[in-house]
Amino acid sequence: MAVGIISEDKGIGLAVLYDTVTMTAFGPVMPSAAWAEAFLEWLGDTAHIDPQEVSRRWDEFAPAREECSGCGVAIAPKGGLCAGCSPV
Repeated sequence: MAVGIISEDKGIGLAVLYDTVTMTAFGPVMPSAAWAEAFLEWLGDTAHIDPQEVSRRWDEFAPAREECSGCGVAIAPKGGLCAGCSPV
């Protein structure tokens, strides 16, 4: 499976994942494309991921993350900075 992101960048800005082969959306609705991108990066290889597993993994990922306190855009661990804002 190849995974893409569908997002609405005007208005509410929600995003969902979709299988680019079957053109089928799956998983949870995410707050933005930035959240979806961070989630995909955290997931790693999605070539063989079970779409039903995605919701369980989101429940693990989302509560431990928030928008970066430095830039306010990227997603970072709660209370931390994203890679772009981190001094190291």
